[in-house]
Amino acid sequence: MKNEIISLLEKTVKLGKSIRLKEPDFVLCHTDPIPQNLIINKNHDVFLIDWDGVKLAPKEHDLWFYLWDNPTLFLTSYKNIYESLTLDKEVILFYFYFRILEDLTYWVYTILNENIEGKQNKSDLREVESYCLERIENIDKYKNKISTIIIHYENR
Repeated sequence: MKNEIISLLEKTVKLGKSIRLKEPDFVLCHTDPIPQNLIINKNHDVFLIDWDGVKLAPKEHDLWFYLWDNPTLFLTSYKNIYESLTLDKEVILFYFYFRILEDLTYWVYTILNENIEGKQNKSDLREVESYCLERIENIDKYKNKISTIIIHYENR
């Protein structure tokens, strides 16, 4: 697993350097668009809450979350709304990789510095294993899936 983590870190650094050379346009990004930060009212209006991590970043920044489980559905809907908008595969992969490393760092830091109870450590370790390590072990599968879908998305 050590080699996989180092490899992912190296890939992320390389993509980051490549993206900076492209000088992408920046937009306002939430940075954590997980379901817990969405409120949907009875009229089906969607509200994004918890803006403590807001920043300017490439438009692809907040798409990482929606590409885990059902990227085809998400990108098809996205394309229907933003017909002329193109997505940069490198930028999406960068944020995809970055988020895995960011979450791994967060949980390790929390376990070492913030958790008071062993029960919380066990819960956080399960998250590290089921979320971070599983994705790191299968990173090529995720990369290929995302790349294929983005190519399909761009050719629609």
